[in-house]
Amino acid sequence: MIMVICMVGGYRFIDYMADAYIEAWGDSLEEAFAYAAIAFYDTMIYYDRIDELLSIEVYVKGYDLYELLYNWIEELIYLFETKRLVFKKFDIRIDRKQNGWELSAHLKGEEYLKEKHGSKTHIKAITYHEMKIEKNDKVMLRYILDL
Repeated sequence: MIMVICMVGGYRFIDYMADAYIEAWGDSLEEAFAYAAIAFYDTMIYYDRIDELLSIEVYVKGYDLYELLYNWIEELIYLFETKRLVFKKFDIRIDRKQNGWELSAHLKGEEYLKEKHGSKTHIKAITYHEMKIEKNDKVMLRYILDL
């Protein structure tokens, strides 16, 4: 498991018409997926205002890494839209299984409050369009958020 605390990875926003095109990277899949989540939250609210007041466990699957990334961000969208939760810390484990990939994560965050966290933009969904995952000496992910 990788804790977000000591990461050397990061993320950036790539110029892209009306949507948010995000590149996240890290030394491992887990670190890159954690930064993908941070970028997701930083797109729609002020990520640095999130406190670690509650924790939950999340589990998603994918037949490949692309579907795993898609399902990971979709789960974060679901938790925001249905339970109004936002997260700051991501303790992630990703495992290759016989029938695909599995991600389990321990998330720490709190309930979203517009007065505290602000509101930058509304995210409708993640898309597969122009999604990339590259593994060399580092892991790099690119994905588009439909705004």
